[in-house]
Amino acid sequence: MARHRWQSEDPVGKRVSFDQGQHWIQIQGVVGDAKEYGLDRPIRDEVYIPTPQNGGGVGNLVVRTMSDPAAMVSAVRNALHDTDPQLAVDRIETVERLQQESVEAPRVTTILLGLFAALALLISASGIAAVMALSVTQRRSELGIRMALGASRESILTMVVRQGLTLAVAGTALGVVERLR
Repeated sequence: MARHRWQSEDPVGKRVSFDQGQHWIQIQGVVGDAKEYGLDRPIRDEVYIPTPQNGGGVGNLVVRTMSDPAAMVSAVRNALHDTDPQLAVDRIETVERLQQESVEAPRVTTILLGLFAALALLISASGIAAVMALSVTQRRSELGIRMALGASRESILTMVVRQGLTLAVAGTALGVVERLR
């Protein structure tokens, strides 16, 4: 927000209002960019307002520790209850877990799309193999005559595979053209 509103100026000490000038807030400091709403979303302009000035409500507490975060849970919970016994502490998460949650849905979507793509590839390969088998079966007499006239197994195989690949490439090209329309 500081970069967007005050490009080269120092925003500390400036005042802002978010309700057409009824209430003004003086900027006390600037923090770095934070991915508040997920790692896949762009960074938005944010203002952090102290809870008493914000009218109470739900708040988040971030605790930085040099030791294991899971070991600090009970100490943080006890310190909060010592400060205010009526305070409800309902969710304690590590930053690592929050990061994991933010990329979990896109990861599952990517895995599912990969599985569906593999299934589509398997089905299309099976279809192509079936069409090729039918083609070879229907052309058995022709292929037998070619071999009787001196064609090698390799040349027959090359001819059949080339014709099959030609059909597959033509079908793929038509599918792409149809998809782009």
